[in-house]
Amino acid sequence: MDARTLYRGRELTTDYEAPRDNTEQAIADIWQALLCIDSIGIHDDFFALGGLSLLATQLISRIRDTFQIELSVRKFFEAPTIASLAELVHESIAQRDREKLERVLEEIELLSKTEVDASLASYSTQLAQQDTN
Repeated sequence: MDARTLYRGRELTTDYEAPRDNTEQAIADIWQALLCIDSIGIHDDFFALGGLSLLATQLISRIRDTFQIELSVRKFFEAPTIASLAELVHESIAQRDREKLERVLEEIELLSKTEVDASLASYSTQLAQQDTN
């Protein structure tokens, strides 16, 4: 039995599967730092690996800081694997981006035609300057 199969007396019930994208890798890096374990698979359960509530709060804080999203303790307890947590991160980022786009569109709708024309002219000038640099 290797060290990955048996950790702190707990048998892992999943085969190792490496992170598949940058989000899963970033989450795996956070887990590995907090749990002091190398090679955590995306389907390993945080709590089965010895994660405790105090570590979970640290993990949630690091996830929030890394991805600039809100993540509740309840949501984390419902998604205690890297794969399921990555899904939550992707969903949260998509929701944040949709909300930001809606706010921008609402602001644009409030502009007069003159303000829109002036903004577009300014934006076109900025693009032209970037192309020359």
